[in-house]
Amino acid sequence: MLGITLGDIGGIGPEVVFKSLIRLRNNLHKPTVIFGCHTIFSDQYYRDFLNQLAVKKTTLVEDLNASGIYLYECPVNSESFIKNRPDAINGKRALTYIQTAVSYIKKGTIKGLVTAPICKESLKLAGAPMTGHTTLLQSLSESKEVSMAFYTSELKTLLATIHIPLNSVAQTLTEELITTSIRHAHLFCLKLGITHPKIAVAGINPHASESGMFGNEEKEVIMPAIEACRSQGIEADGPFSPDTVFTRALKKEWDIVVSMYHDQGLIPIKLLAFHDAVNVTIGLPFVRTSPDHGTAFDIAYKNCAFPDSMIAAINLAETLLDAP
Repeated sequence: MLGITLGDIGGIGPEVVFKSLIRLRNNLHKPTVIFGCHTIFSDQYYRDFLNQLAVKKTTLVEDLNASGIYLYECPVNSESFIKNRPDAINGKRALTYIQTAVSYIKKGTIKGLVTAPICKESLKLAGAPMTGHTTLLQSLSESKEVSMAFYTSELKTLLATIHIPLNSVAQTLTEELITTSIRHAHLFCLKLGITHPKIAVAGINPHASESGMFGNEEKEVIMPAIEACRSQGIEADGPFSPDTVFTRALKKEWDIVVSMYHDQGLIPIKLLAFHDAVNVTIGLPFVRTSPDHGTAFDIAYKNCAFPDSMIAAINLAETLLDAP
């Protein structure tokens, strides 16, 4: 069974979820449960979407065994919600959707989760302990090590560090962290059906420090991690100059690139596949994917949001659920 959370309902999350399910409804192979609340489903803007989907309401997720699209109404304390901007009530709702979905994952009912975009500011206003899906799902599932990866059909990357200031990256990178990142990149490729993954590891400094001319992280931290993974039978190589490694990966020299920080990996991914890249969390005890975009408050409730990335996220979740 596949779960989908609606994210921050002040943004485009519900719209891309409904548009995606309308497009995919005849090709969904598993029961699909939307975790939302009655407030959004009574909103006039979404009536046509919901009528097309013929969503069935349910309070017994455990008993669903027929393919179809179902709505599970999560408990919320407010009838109103704010559109097109960050808001504490919406942040609380988004958190409740995620917590409820994870509770069913822990029961073994749901095996995969696709999450619509949340707003970090809304979560902060709501007093949430975490401000992003990756760390929130790690905490809720009590997972020790998780990594953020990004998938396109042509290019894949996994991030060693995620949402931290750029001036904190160098001191955050450790041999243990990079080793974990390489192992997770290897695991991700195996789940994608790549039997002998080839992994490139990017440097952090210009030209991968040019033999120490521009920094020492490559020699002191990154290279030992690569050697440790090689000793475990993982085909990893590098560190490579960040300004060329993605072009070479695009030409199929490697199956995935381990990036040292957020924008290093995300700029090439979004330049190549802005509308259909997928965010994947590796290291959780369940499948989790998400569209590679945010809440887009500026275009919400205008019927102009593209569902392509959400469609790709749902399709990839089903693929990963079927992986050995």
